[in-house]
Amino acid sequence: LLRAQLQVRESLRAQVRKSQAEIQVSLEMAGSASSDEQRAARHRMWKLLSRQLIGGLGAPREAQLSALWSRYDADHNGCLSKGELGMMMADYAAARADELEAEELPSLQRMMEEHDDNPFVRSLAEARLLSKRAELELYRAQSHGALPAAAVEAAFKQLDTRHDGRVFRDDFLAHATDVFFGIQMERLQAMKDLESADVAAAQQGGAAGELEEPKGR
Repeated sequence: LLRAQLQVRESLRAQVRKSQAEIQVSLEMAGSASSDEQRAARHRMWKLLSRQLIGGLGAPREAQLSALWSRYDADHNGCLSKGELGMMMADYAAARADELEAEELPSLQRMMEEHDDNPFVRSLAEARLLSKRAELELYRAQSHGALPAAAVEAAFKQLDTRHDGRVFRDDFLAHATDVFFGIQMERLQAMKDLESADVAAAQQGGAAGELEEPKGR
C-alpha cells in the first residue's frame, strides 16, 4: 500500500511540473478569452494547486494565490464579494470533482485490483473508494450551484479577518490555503503519519528478525 501511495504521489509531481508552464500561458491568455475559456482556465489553476499539494510539492504560493485573486475580483474594486467567493467555491468544487473522477477514483480502483489477494489493502482501498465517491457527489452538486448560503458565509467569515464585512486581497492571500485546502492538508498529514507508522513497524519487524536469527543456529 505504501509503495502504491508513493507511486501515485510521484506521478502527481510529474504532472504538476508539466502543467505549470501550461497554466502560466493560460493565465496570460485569460484576459482576452471567452467566459467558457476563462472558466476552464480557472479550473486548471485549481487542479494545479490541488495536485501540487497532493504531490508533496507544498501549499499554494503567494504568486499562485494572487493569480487566482485576479481571476475572481471581477469588478476590480480590491474586495471579494460573497457572490465572487461563491463562484470561486463552485469552481474549486468543479476542479476537485474532475480530479476525483479522472485520477483519484481510477487509482483506488487499480489499487484494489492489484492487491486483490491482500484483504487488508483491499478493504482499506474499498473504504477510501466509498469515501471518495461520496466526496465526488458533493463536489459535483456544489459545482452546479448547490452551495449552501451558510457554507459561503462561513468561508467569507474565515477570510474577513477585519470583521468589517469585506475581504481584501491580503486577507485572501493569508487565509485562502486554510479555507480551500485545509481538509486536504489534514488528510495528507494523516497519510504521512500512517506512512511513518508503517515504516517504523517494518523497521521493528526487521530488527526483531535479526535478534531472533541466532536462536536458529
